[in-house]
Amino acid sequence: MAIPYRRPPLQVKGDDRQTIPLPEEHMQERFEDIEIKYLYLQKTVDELSSVVIEQQKEIRELRHLVTLLGRKLKDVSALPPFDPDEKPPHY
Repeated sequence: MAIPYRRPPLQVKGDDRQTIPLPEEHMQERFEDIEIKYLYLQKTVDELSSVVIEQQKEIRELRHLVTLLGRKLKDVSALPPFDPDEKPPHY
Protein backbone atom coordinates (compact mmCIF):
# COMPACT_ATOMS: atom_id res chain seq x y z
CA MET A 1 0.00 0.00 0.00
CA ALA A 2 1.61 3.23 -1.12
CA ILE A 3 1.46 6.17 1.19
CA PRO A 4 1.15 9.46 -0.66
CA TYR A 5 3.94 11.90 0.03
CA ARG A 6 2.72 15.25 1.24
CA ARG A 7 5.32 17.94 1.15
CA PRO A 8 4.40 20.87 3.34
CA PRO A 9 4.65 24.25 1.64
CA LEU A 10 7.73 26.34 2.34
CA GLN A 11 6.93 29.29 4.48
CA VAL A 12 8.34 32.52 3.10
CA LYS A 13 9.01 35.69 5.08
CA GLY A 14 8.31 38.85 3.14
CA ASP A 15 10.11 39.68 -0.09
CA ASP A 16 13.57 38.53 1.00
CA ARG A 17 12.59 34.84 0.51
CA GLN A 18 14.24 33.59 3.69
CA THR A 19 12.83 30.29 4.84
CA ILE A 20 11.27 29.98 8.22
CA PRO A 21 11.73 26.68 10.05
CA LEU A 22 8.72 24.41 9.77
CA PRO A 23 6.56 24.13 12.86
CA GLU A 24 7.22 21.13 15.08
CA GLU A 25 3.90 19.50 14.06
CA HIS A 26 4.93 19.46 10.38
CA MET A 27 8.32 18.00 11.24
CA GLN A 28 6.70 15.31 13.37
CA GLU A 29 4.23 14.47 10.56
CA ARG A 30 7.05 14.24 8.00
CA PHE A 31 9.08 12.08 10.35
CA GLU A 32 6.14 9.71 10.85
CA ASP A 33 5.59 9.52 7.08
CA ILE A 34 9.26 8.63 6.58
CA GLU A 35 9.06 5.98 9.31
CA ILE A 36 5.98 4.42 7.70
CA LYS A 37 7.64 4.37 4.28
CA TYR A 38 10.76 2.84 5.78
CA LEU A 39 8.73 0.08 7.45
CA TYR A 40 6.95 -0.74 4.18
CA LEU A 41 10.27 -0.82 2.34
CA GLN A 42 11.80 -3.05 5.01
CA LYS A 43 8.83 -5.43 4.77
CA THR A 44 9.20 -5.53 0.98
CA VAL A 45 12.94 -6.24 1.25
CA ASP A 46 12.27 -9.07 3.72
CA GLU A 47 9.63 -10.59 1.42
CA LEU A 48 11.93 -10.35 -1.59
CA SER A 49 14.77 -11.94 0.37
CA SER A 50 12.50 -14.86 1.23
CA VAL A 51 11.56 -15.26 -2.44
CA VAL A 52 15.22 -15.22 -3.48
CA ILE A 53 16.11 -17.86 -0.88
CA GLU A 54 13.30 -20.13 -2.10
CA GLN A 55 14.36 -19.64 -5.70
CA GLN A 56 17.97 -20.50 -4.81
CA LYS A 57 16.79 -23.75 -3.20
CA GLU A 58 14.70 -24.58 -6.26
CA ILE A 59 17.59 -23.83 -8.62
CA ARG A 60 19.89 -26.07 -6.56
CA GLU A 61 17.35 -28.92 -6.73
CA LEU A 62 16.84 -28.45 -10.48
CA ARG A 63 20.60 -28.49 -11.10
CA HIS A 64 20.84 -31.73 -9.17
CA LEU A 65 18.02 -33.24 -11.26
CA VAL A 66 19.69 -32.12 -14.49
CA THR A 67 22.91 -33.81 -13.34
CA LEU A 68 21.04 -37.04 -12.56
CA LEU A 69 19.22 -36.97 -15.90
CA GLY A 70 22.50 -36.37 -17.70
CA ARG A 71 24.02 -39.44 -16.04
CA LYS A 72 20.99 -41.57 -16.92
CA LEU A 73 21.11 -40.39 -20.52
CA LYS A 74 24.79 -41.26 -20.68
CA ASP A 75 24.07 -44.73 -19.28
CA VAL A 76 21.20 -45.32 -21.71
CA SER A 77 23.22 -44.15 -24.69
CA ALA A 78 25.98 -46.62 -23.75
CA LEU A 79 23.56 -49.56 -24.14
CA PRO A 80 23.49 -51.45 -27.43
CA PRO A 81 20.77 -50.22 -29.79
CA PHE A 82 17.38 -51.87 -29.50
CA ASP A 83 16.43 -54.17 -32.37
CA PRO A 84 12.64 -54.70 -32.53
CA ASP A 85 13.08 -57.83 -34.72
CA GLU A 86 15.40 -59.56 -32.25
CA LYS A 87 13.75 -62.30 -30.25
CA PRO A 88 14.19 -62.35 -26.48
CA PRO A 89 16.84 -64.79 -25.21
CA HIS A 90 14.30 -67.19 -23.65
CA TYR A 91 12.86 -68.23 -27.07
